[in-house]
This record gives sequence, C-alpha cells and structure tokens, in this order.
Amino acid sequence: MGVLLIQLEILIPRVQKRDGRIVKFDVKRIENAIKKAMQSIGKYDRKKLEKVLEKVVKILNERYEETKKIPHVEEIQDVIEYVLVKFGLYEVAKAYILYRKEREKIREAKKKILQKDVIDEVDKSFSLNALQLLAARYLRKDENGNLVESPKQLFQRVAMLVVIPDILYDPRVFDKEGKQKPWPKEKFEPDEWDGKVGLRKVGKSFQVKWNKWHLERMKYLYDELNQQGKMKVPWSKFFEMLLNGEFDEHYKDYRQYYNLMVSKKFMPNSPTLFNAGTRLGQLSACFVLDVDDDMESIMDSAKEASIIFKTGGGIGINYSKLRPEGDIVASTTGVASGPVSFMRIIDVVTDVVKQGGRRRGANMGILEVWHPDIEKFISAKEEEGRFTNFNISVLITPEFWEYYESGKPYPLINPRNKQVWKKVDPRFLMNTIAMMAWKTGDPGVLFFDNINKHNVLLKAKGAIRSTNPCGEEPLYPYESCNLGSINLYAHLKEKDDGSVEFDWESFEKTVKIALRFLDNIIDVNKFPFKKIEKNTKASRKVGLGYMGLADVLFALKVPYNSENGFEFMR
Repeated sequence: MGVLLIQLEILIPRVQKRDGRIVKFDVKRIENAIKKAMQSIGKYDRKKLEKVLEKVVKILNERYEETKKIPHVEEIQDVIEYVLVKFGLYEVAKAYILYRKEREKIREAKKKILQKDVIDEVDKSFSLNALQLLAARYLRKDENGNLVESPKQLFQRVAMLVVIPDILYDPRVFDKEGKQKPWPKEKFEPDEWDGKVGLRKVGKSFQVKWNKWHLERMKYLYDELNQQGKMKVPWSKFFEMLLNGEFDEHYKDYRQYYNLMVSKKFMPNSPTLFNAGTRLGQLSACFVLDVDDDMESIMDSAKEASIIFKTGGGIGINYSKLRPEGDIVASTTGVASGPVSFMRIIDVVTDVVKQGGRRRGANMGILEVWHPDIEKFISAKEEEGRFTNFNISVLITPEFWEYYESGKPYPLINPRNKQVWKKVDPRFLMNTIAMMAWKTGDPGVLFFDNINKHNVLLKAKGAIRSTNPCGEEPLYPYESCNLGSINLYAHLKEKDDGSVEFDWESFEKTVKIALRFLDNIIDVNKFPFKKIEKNTKASRKVGLGYMGLADVLFALKVPYNSENGFEFMR
C-alpha cells in the first residue's frame, strides 16, 4: 500500500455489501479495482491512481460522513466511475465499466449454479468453474437433487468436525498419560441436540453449531478416549461444559481450519469434503487391502473394496501372493487363472459402485517383479479399454538389479511353493516395462528399497509392499491415509512495486495448521472396518502435498527447469 493511502482521512467506517452484510470499509479494495482497470489497457500509472483514489475518498466522506448513512457498494462504484471520467481517464473508465458488467454477469451465473438469490463472500472468492465442480460433486443435495448447502456451509461443516479433537484433547478434560479410571458409558441421542450446541455462545445460542453427525463422532471419540483412561470427566459433565460455552476458546481453531479452506490455501481430499458431518462420515481417500491365495480371501477383498468405494475411497492391492496362471488348484483339480484375472473382479466392482454417489473409484494393482505372471501383468493395459479403473505398478526388489547388471537370466518364483517357475532376460523385462509405460502410461514402478529406506515401522511390522491408488503413500495392508494439498499459488504476496514474492511465513503457518487438520481427521473418521481403524490409529499416517507449483514459478518469473526453479522446489 502506498504512502498516500496511509495519509487518507477515511470517515466512512462501514459499507453495505450486495448480500446485505455490513462490513468494514476497505479502501484497498477500491485501489485494486482501479489498478486492475488501468492494467487491463496497459496504462497503469501510480500517481494517477493515487489522485483518483484521493478524490473518491473525499467525495465519499462529504456525501456520507455527515448523514451517517452507510453507502452501498454499488454507490461507491458509481463514484469511482464519475471520478475516472472527471479526470479524463476515459479508457480506464470504460475498462472499469466493462469490468463491473462482467462481474455482474458472473454474479448472476453463480446464483444460477448455487440455486440462490444472493451470493456471499465465499461464493465470490471461487471461480465459476470451481463453483460448478462444488455444486456437482461436493455440496449436499436433497432427494430431488436440489442443493441444500452453500460452499460456505460446506467449509463450516468440515471445520466443525475437524475441531472436535482439539476440544476433547483440551487439558481440562484430557489426561494424555491415561491414568484415569474409565467412566461408565452414558447414553446420548445426537438427534436431540442436532443444531443446538456449538461454539461461540451468544445468549442461549451458538454462532456455529454441530449437527447430529458431528455429535455422533464426538461421542464416539469421547468413548474411545474414556476407555483408554484419558478422560478426566464423565460425558455428561463434558457436555455440560460444551453447553455452557466453556470451550469457546477453540472457536479460533475452528476459524483456522475454515479460513485455510476458504482462502484456498489448503484443501483436504474429496472424501473429507463429501462426508464430514454427514451420515457416511468416511474421510480418507486411500486404503490398502490384502489378498491371500484362496477364493474366500479374494472375494472378501472384493466386498471390502466395494464398501470403501461406496464411501469415497480408493484402494491398493499387492497381488503377488496369488499363484500364477496355469498352476494347479488342488481343491478343484483345476488350474489357476492368475492375478491379472482376479484384478478384473475389482475392476468390475469399481465400475458398478459409484464413490459416495459422486465418482468412480480408483485402484492400484501391484505385482512384484519375481512373479511368474509379471509379463502378462506388464502388458495388462495394452488393449485399449482394459483395466480403466486401475493404475498398475511393478514392485522391483533389490536382487533384480544384480541380475539386470550381470545380464544373467532372472528366476520367476511361484509364490505357492517358492519354486522357480521359469527364467527371463531381466533387461528384456525392463525394456518391456519402459515400452508399455511409454505406450499406455502403465505400468509404473515401485522401488522396494526406497519405500522401506525411511520406514520407521520396518523393524516392528516388516517391509511395506503396497501403496495407495496413486502411489504416493506406501501403506501396510488395512491401513488408510487422508490426504490434503497446499495451494502454493495462494501463498504469493504483492510487493510495493507491484511484483510478487512467495510468502514463506504464511506457508509455514499453513503447513502447521494443515498437518493438525489431517491428524484430527484420523480421530473423527468413520472407518469402514475395525481392522482399518485399529491399524490407521496405530500409525497415524497422513499425506500433505502441494499444488500450483507451475503457476507460482510463472508468477515469480522463474523458469521451471532453471537452477532457481530447482532451488525453489527443494
């Protein structure tokens, strides 16, 4: 902000927005609007901008200070147009008028998408494309397909769930040493308190409220912690404290989570946006299942996968335990059809079950490089239209590279009896992997040694041999992981000279809040199976990534493949 803006005497404390809200008058918004109009015609002039701004503020002071009337945003924009014309800035005035008209068209389009008469500050901050996606996939609908929540309410719904662990871990009620005697379990009917208790108590009501699904997860987490001897007070006392507003200091935590999403600095994975504070309540995107070499296990995995797909998650499975195609099946005196054929079962299930009613599921199929069916697996997606719901990856184990470097034939091992099934040229195998990856995009490769190099649970649980559907999260069987992405582009800040820089301080703050957000999700998640809940809470894996890298580098004028670009990425 320039020196002039600090010197301006602003006598109008508030302004009325189009949605009826009365907010603090922000002269910076006027400055930005005029600046954009100048820049749009390539005639940005800081001195002229300051003169226009000074005149606009002077007129507004004279017109509204004495009457104490609160100006409407449209009236302020009329004054801006008048001043631009008065100063002979006709092209800028035209650009500003066109900008107003374009904004009006966008507002009307947003109203139509969101099925509402007035758009709020959150609606304004998202693009038309973003709102179309939100309306199509994420906003709650009634049985007739009509929207029953706005983007603002969506982010409130998510943030009100995420803040629950912060309250239950409050030292006034939580004993991290677990030295408390568990209190008798108390009955609680969430339906009776739907929308009647929350945070920021005002009189007998609350500024933000929990619905019955929020309260169900709150009681579930309380009961779990109570059984661990970690609750200092019984449920009835804890709930009384809630009703009395004794946890209102955690409203600031709620606002941190809410603002993080509304500012687009961070977004959790889709299942969290779909299901937080709803009946399904399943918040994780990533799961890994297991499959043993028998028909019962194979069909159990298909059933478990369908339930995970229904609640919005995707799965990864390592199929290397299954005997190869053509191997004997003693129980039927027949022959095995092999891992690739059983992958088709999950592929069909994925097609049939739509995730949370909103999208199709995703899968990662993994086969280890020593498996006799590895060549068939590598070429599984060569035929167009096959395994369209799968990513596939070859897990390469360390001993393979010894054969590759020496050129010796590589033995393929039958997992049923650990005997050599046949031998292949390791270089031909790697060539085939590269050729198919070039041709179809699959398979990828997973490196067993790299995955386990930093695996802190290696000694306790053994090696990890599987990943989530997109390969970025190595997980043990029956673990889940919730993901989130930091939007790097939202962490740019403008300097006085109009250029931009990356706001490292803001980025650091976002990382800390986002990580706590994801960790809290583990506590309030409604897991599809007890086995997954137990394993996930034991290891508490989360995945915090980022997006918007290319946009940031472009804004910073740093070439993607330069040393400065590499340094920024590091």
